[in-house]
Amino acid sequence: MKIIICAKHDLAGNLALNRLVRVLAPRHEIHVILSDYVLKAERENPLAGCLLKHERDMPLECIFPWLDKQFPSGNPAACQTVAGLAATYGISMELWGRPRTRLAIDAMRRLAPDLILSCRYDYIFPDEIIRIPRFGAYGLHP
Repeated sequence: MKIIICAKHDLAGNLALNRLVRVLAPRHEIHVILSDYVLKAERENPLAGCLLKHERDMPLECIFPWLDKQFPSGNPAACQTVAGLAATYGISMELWGRPRTRLAIDAMRRLAPDLILSCRYDYIFPDEIIRIPRFGAYGLHP
C-alpha cells in the first residue's frame, strides 16, 4: 500500500514519524511530507516562543544537523532525524507549503496515495486532496 505521512517538522513530529515509519516502511511504500509553518503569534508570545525554540528551532538548527553529520547513511537507533529515516528506510521526504495550492494538489495526485496519515501537520487539507486516497485521510493530532 502507498502511504503518505504528513507531519510537522519539529521534535514532536519527528518522534511521531519515527514510530510510524519504523512500523510501516518495512511493509508499505512510504512518502513523507513535512510542514514548517510558524505563526507570528508563536514568536511574539514569550512562553510560546520559548517552547518553539526548544521543540523546533534547536532540533532543526543544531541537533539534527549534528546527528546527520555523524550518521550520513542513517543508523539503527530507535529515534532518527528526518534525513536518517530517509537514508535508513529509503523513503522520500519533502517540505511542502500550503496544500490548498494547485501545485500541492497536483503533486498529491501524482503521488497517488492509498492512505494519508496526518500527524501534527500544520495545514487543513482541501477536499480535493482528501478524496484522492482510496482508504481515506486520517488525522493523528494530539
